[in-house]
Amino acid sequence: MRVNRNFWLISSFLTVLPYSAGAVGSAGKPVLLRLKYLPGAVHRYQTAITITATRTGSATGKPLVSINEALLQQETVKQVLPNGDGVISVQTISGQGLADGKSFTPATTNSKSLLEFSPLGEFVKAVKLPAIDENVPALGRILGEGILSSHGVFLPLHPVCNGDTWRRAFNVRVNGRMSRSVVNSRLIGSQRVGLYNTRHVHAVLAAPLAFNMVTRAGKAATYQHVTGLIKIVYDANVAPKQGIVVRMAAYGKLWMKLQSSTHSGQSDREASTHLVLTIQLGSDMVD
Repeated sequence: MRVNRNFWLISSFLTVLPYSAGAVGSAGKPVLLRLKYLPGAVHRYQTAITITATRTGSATGKPLVSINEALLQQETVKQVLPNGDGVISVQTISGQGLADGKSFTPATTNSKSLLEFSPLGEFVKAVKLPAIDENVPALGRILGEGILSSHGVFLPLHPVCNGDTWRRAFNVRVNGRMSRSVVNSRLIGSQRVGLYNTRHVHAVLAAPLAFNMVTRAGKAATYQHVTGLIKIVYDANVAPKQGIVVRMAAYGKLWMKLQSSTHSGQSDREASTHLVLTIQLGSDMVD
């Protein structure tokens, strides 16, 4: 199977590196957590990504897809909108990968994503995305249109103290449709990461999946109805003074049911498949 070298790049803000959480200190003074976008600002992140897909009830238990990538990625703030949103270009500078046991070098040309984020960390929209591989359309649409296109922080509307919790609901776009998601977050405490004084934010996202798609191969057309659930646990270090995400770790699963109907003009076939997608992603700022 040919694997897309590009569509994973939108997950460029998260890491699978071991995460060391600082203990909760005293409540301290309230802090206002916001991401700040400065025109022309450039940050690089060392990013690691692991994704596996397995079929529920498989006799072998072997994954259908197994992807591992280590990437050096660059974020550049291209535009700051009047409402404070930032339009960010994300590009892979270098990297190595392993797809189903075979090594590859991720593409670095034509790999730029252009994404809009709010100061609260919410993914607003994809202005531009690399092409999605037709061989993995379901994964491409799930990962490419908003669910994982995020800094992994869902910041509160008001100042918070260590130990405070908040709950936010927001829309997630999947395959052109909007899905309502709920995120429960907590400010764990203060933590020093490299040169930065940060706040450790823990968040749990849960969102339903429901969309339709069509793929074509020659005269055959396959219609798929996808339903399911996604749950992701994030841990992020946010530097309040600089307004940047310094480090991120995330682990999540997607439970999906794919109901397929293929029409070729000569025969029709129907099938139902249950998949579990396990995702580990993340990044550490390197400069």
